Amino acid sequence: RSPRAGYAKALQLTMSTSAAIAESAPSYTAQCLALQQGKARALVIDASYAAGSRFAPACAQQGYRPVYVIPSGAFDNRYVQLSQVDGAYVPTTNALWFSSTAPVSQFKQAMAKYETSAALGPNSISGWTGGVLFGAAAAKLPAKPTAASVFTALYSLPKNDTLNGLTPPLNFHSGAPASQVTCFFMGQIKGGKLTAPRGDSPICP
Repeated sequence: RSPRAGYAKALQLTMSTSAAIAESAPSYTAQCLALQQGKARALVIDASYAAGSRFAPACAQQGYRPVYVIPSGAFDNRYVQLSQVDGAYVPTTNALWFSSTAPVSQFKQAMAKYETSAALGPNSISGWTGGVLFGAAAAKLPAKPTAASVFTALYSLPKNDTLNGLTPPLNFHSGAPASQVTCFFMGQIKGGKLTAPRGDSPICP
């Protein structure tokens, strides 16, 4: 059983079907019809943009327009201009890269200064957040740090630390794995723009 099936059961959702969509496929009509016949009301596009950007229009041609969910790992800024996925939700593990909160504004300023050719998105803010996390730990390191002292610094970070809103609550434990993060941020494509339907704070089911 796939992990998604387990998540669906935990959230009391019915997972009607799943299908692979290869970039090289000449048509996605069969997959769209199968999903439509399965009465799937929402569809997760966990595929490359090359495939997803053809799949949604193919389904629309069949009169099938589900609510799309595009995970941050599969998100591409070009989806914003694709009318067939208008209304799609974009869940992401770190702060919404298009928001105007203070920590995200700092991220944008750094990108504008040092990475002018890089697109802002889930991947770039994820890398930035990782750096901020290490920086928070590094502030507690001795003059001659070791690998062990880095872990000790992580363990000493405040409980449920969000790095000023860049992440969901984080907790690190000595001698045990870090607490599983089940919270997320939610973006949505609306009218050719990225919006925050649930605000800039993380959602914790």
